[in-house]
Amino acid sequence: MKKLKTKEIFSNISPNYDYAAILSYIPKHVLFFDIETTGFSSSSSFVYCIGTAYFSDSNFSHSNSSHSNFNDSNLIIEQFFAQSAEDEPALFAAFANLAKRFDTLISYHGTGFDLPFFKGRQKRLGVDFSEIYTTKKEIDLYQLARTLRHLLPLSNLKQQTIEQFIGCKRTDSSTGGDLIPIYQQYLKHPDDALLSLIIQHNYDDLAGMASLLSLYAYHALLDGQFTVTGCSLKTYQQLDNSPGKELMMSCQLDIPLPAAFSCNNGLFYLNSTRTAVSLRVPVYEGTLKYFYSNPKDYYYLPNEDTALHKSVAAYVEKAHRKQATAATCYTKKTGIFLPQYEEVQMPALFAHYKDCVSYFELTDDFLNSPDVCKQYCIHMLHQLQTGKEPISHLS
Repeated sequence: MKKLKTKEIFSNISPNYDYAAILSYIPKHVLFFDIETTGFSSSSSFVYCIGTAYFSDSNFSHSNSSHSNFNDSNLIIEQFFAQSAEDEPALFAAFANLAKRFDTLISYHGTGFDLPFFKGRQKRLGVDFSEIYTTKKEIDLYQLARTLRHLLPLSNLKQQTIEQFIGCKRTDSSTGGDLIPIYQQYLKHPDDALLSLIIQHNYDDLAGMASLLSLYAYHALLDGQFTVTGCSLKTYQQLDNSPGKELMMSCQLDIPLPAAFSCNNGLFYLNSTRTAVSLRVPVYEGTLKYFYSNPKDYYYLPNEDTALHKSVAAYVEKAHRKQATAATCYTKKTGIFLPQYEEVQMPALFAHYKDCVSYFELTDDFLNSPDVCKQYCIHMLHQLQTGKEPISHLS
């Protein structure tokens, strides 16, 4: 088994982002890891490289480190390389011994591939290093990226795609599959140039993984770590050239983003810089319905197209009233309204019974309340995160 160890100043690896800003999202004592295998099945392939990375513990501290210290921390990369298939148990032993020093394992798609592959290989080899994955917390950055797939302009969730989006540069452009024939060639004819290709790919995966911690900045946005700095009605030109109105909200971010982005679901629209976000939504001007929850206590008056409580409607001639149903038990309100997918603001009004999108009245109190505006911004962000398109029956 060959062991390689490299030390890099973290800010040199990822110079475009202040990672100290997201320190509260990162657990202490984390160990990044990435494996290279000779195939995709643990029953017929083996692990030939285990790469690890960790921050120098002298600087990586949530309570004592300054922001500048964190960005100047050393990223230590240790790689364990099998010079033959017989070295595989030694790789596991070396990794298990290093992992004892850490509380949390961080991987990219590790819960879906790396750790299951570990378990399969250890069972096949008759060795037990289960403490690697039974005593540690796990963070899979693939799962973190997956929660952002509808927000960010990503063509896929491959690690290199996300690295490119956040501006992380790598030397290697190979995939793990590309390395399999290179390793097989190395086994036949050991050569430093072949070894360098494999080690560089694994190194770049580890360094890139550390850079992907910046994705937590998008979760800080979703968590409401921003300040609403503006909230006002604007006039815009609709597709049919008629004038329309939309609510525009401006937000200053507490934690900067690694890369700007924009997205929309056809109802909510978002544009960002790295330090600010603007959200806009068309308002609805017209008449909507408020549905009462207890139709058995109401009569529906067809001529007035409204429902009245029986204590009042009892005086209406029977020919002009009928027992209300859930779909006809409503009163109407005319005004300017904002859409919502959950009942964030009350009362909730609808175009039709059981519509998926409800509305609330846009008032001066709303426009002049930063806390209420922020609550609505968070609602918009979470809806954009789901990727669901609006379903409404407004005409």
